[in-house]
Amino acid sequence: MYSKAFFVALFCIGLVNCISHIEDVDFLNDAVGRYSPVLVKDLLMDRVNHKMEQIKVISNSTIGINQKQIDLCNVVHEGFAILLSDLELMEDSQVIGDDTYDNTMKGFISEFASLTETFNREFEFLKLPDLTKDTPDALLEIKVIDSPSFNIVKSKLSASLKMYQSDVKKYDSTEKKEKIRILAQTTVRNLEDITSKATALTESVFNYRVVLHDILVEFKQTVDMFYRQFLAIL
Repeated sequence: MYSKAFFVALFCIGLVNCISHIEDVDFLNDAVGRYSPVLVKDLLMDRVNHKMEQIKVISNSTIGINQKQIDLCNVVHEGFAILLSDLELMEDSQVIGDDTYDNTMKGFISEFASLTETFNREFEFLKLPDLTKDTPDALLEIKVIDSPSFNIVKSKLSASLKMYQSDVKKYDSTEKKEKIRILAQTTVRNLEDITSKATALTESVFNYRVVLHDILVEFKQTVDMFYRQFLAIL
């Protein structure tokens, strides 16, 4: 089972990321009527550039990202690039309180929010990297009805656990951000615990098929949460 600290860390990381995005949008909308057009424009452009840089880092990663996620990165990055181009074409001479300016800027802010939310939602949906065809979801679809099918799934599970454990370890050794390293270390320990459970499981264990299913679910939840929170921290 997961440690309480693991759940707390995941909750805090996700909450901070969510609040940060909401605060960004609320602040920008409020700034439209309070500050000079040039300042508001610069604030939004800074945030767009930051999001583009984040997406670029993610799409260029050689660790834990699949082709569908890369394609999504390219599409959303292009969307932000178009938004940035539109912002650059705005006239800096527009004055505060002008209805046309206010409506146009709020439209840009809404587009920024929509692109960010779309990327976060869709990337999470595609989050599990294609490290092996025997993903947790694929293993959960295999019906374990007898001894041969049990041994096949157990063997595939062992190989898959090694693949994901190796991938997560790379984040601990190569990532500069401490939060990601801590998350990777905790996830590796959970995967090691799952590996021990899977190795010890035999057909002599009462309800061994149910136990195997529970192990597979725990495996899926562990890797799902790691890759989702990795994106949230970036």
